[in-house]
Parts: sequence; C-alpha cells; structure tokens
Amino acid sequence: MNPRDLVKYLMGGATALLLIWVGSIVVSQLMVAIVPLLFMVLAVGFWWDRFFGGRR
Repeated sequence: MNPRDLVKYLMGGATALLLIWVGSIVVSQLMVAIVPLLFMVLAVGFWWDRFFGGRR
C-alpha cells in the first residue's frame, strides 16, 4: 500500500462519513419539523370537522 492509496482511502472515508453525518442531521431536523406539523394538521382537521361538520 503506497501513501497515495492511503490518502485516497482517507479522503473517501472522510467524505462518506461527512455525507452520512450531514444526512442524519437533515433527517433528524426534518423529523423534528414534521412531527409538530403533523399534530397541527390533525388539530386543524379536527377543529374544522367540529366547527363545520356540526352545521351540515
């Protein structure tokens, strides 16, 4: 194994880890953002049904 291969493997591994790390942060942020949004949509839907559903 020559030093050039070692550098190539190090760069490749570092890039892959960085991509995985950034991806996991993005996914976790999305999860954190989606959960309250989902609850909000459910609450609005429930309220809408109570408010307008009772009039029909």
